[in-house]
Amino acid sequence: MTTHSFWKPFAIGLSEKIEKTRPSHYTLNTMWILLLAFLAVPPAFGAEFAEVLKVEGQASRYSPNEVFKPKAKPNTKPKSQKHMKMMAKVEDKPVPIQVGDKLLPESVVTVGPSSSVTLRLGNDVVSLIQENTSVRLQLKEEQDWSVFLLGGSLLSRVENPKKRKEHFTVRSRSLTMGVRGTAFYVRQESGQPTYLCTCKGKVQVRHQDEKVLRDIQTTHHEAPVEIQDQNITASKAEPKHSDNDIASLEKLLKN
Repeated sequence: MTTHSFWKPFAIGLSEKIEKTRPSHYTLNTMWILLLAFLAVPPAFGAEFAEVLKVEGQASRYSPNEVFKPKAKPNTKPKSQKHMKMMAKVEDKPVPIQVGDKLLPESVVTVGPSSSVTLRLGNDVVSLIQENTSVRLQLKEEQDWSVFLLGGSLLSRVENPKKRKEHFTVRSRSLTMGVRGTAFYVRQESGQPTYLCTCKGKVQVRHQDEKVLRDIQTTHHEAPVEIQDQNITASKAEPKHSDNDIASLEKLLKN
């Protein structure tokens, strides 16, 4: 049964009811055209979850319910919502990630050694989460994705068709990197400076207090930096991301 044949009885019934209460110009043809116009508009699904496109090696996730659900302990009460999150994150059992999984905002993704996971975040971002990395996925205002990099490295390819100022951000414990478009790579390891390569495009680096540290704009990997506290220094290019990696993400973004 086609879509049109499925909806036709409903359209006919609706038009008959309207004919009894409306002027004669509300005809079946008019209602049928309106219904087809409604069906021709695609629903705006997809922005509210992250889709797993590729999995290599071992990776797991914590769902939002698991992450935020406090575990009961004798004589122990969460001191705050943040405390609840930390208690739950430590104690909940991870679930292996599979291609096709839909991850809701606030999901936590962990990737093991010699492994990787590729995610589509909404319609405009594809991210490669590299080995030994943990991230929390977040969604702002139901349309702008953010990745909290708990540790490890991340390569992202971003489109920003509506030129939104904060369409995609990567955050660490002390920094926010607002991506204006195209491709960039971030590495965050405990006790080490944050490494940022704006592979192509523009990234704004801000401190946790929202103070702007620098706007970085490049055309081809020419300005990698290391960020420690509020100090930004020039660095060398890292081999853990390449033009081939970016091209692969671009291909997935267009599919």
